[in-house]
Amino acid sequence: IELPEIDTDTEDSDYEDVKRVETASWAHASPLMKALIHQENVNPFLVFGKPGPLNMEEVFPENKDRFHMFRRRTSSADWSGTDRLTEEE
Repeated sequence: IELPEIDTDTEDSDYEDVKRVETASWAHASPLMKALIHQENVNPFLVFGKPGPLNMEEVFPENKDRFHMFRRRTSSADWSGTDRLTEEE
């Protein structure tokens, strides 16, 4: 598909003084694809180690009034009565 040249308000001469940065060799399509395919099979635990437990109070220190939302939930329902599942369910 060929697209027509679009007229713009800017002059090409504005960009002539900008120094062109050469693209790194690894960023070209072929080497980049090879690197991505190789990385796809790398175990992240070998690179970063096993993650530690998540402490929500450390992640959200300003939300002290909402800490109760981060606590482990407990069952408050009584499933032994009429609300329990039947054998068919």
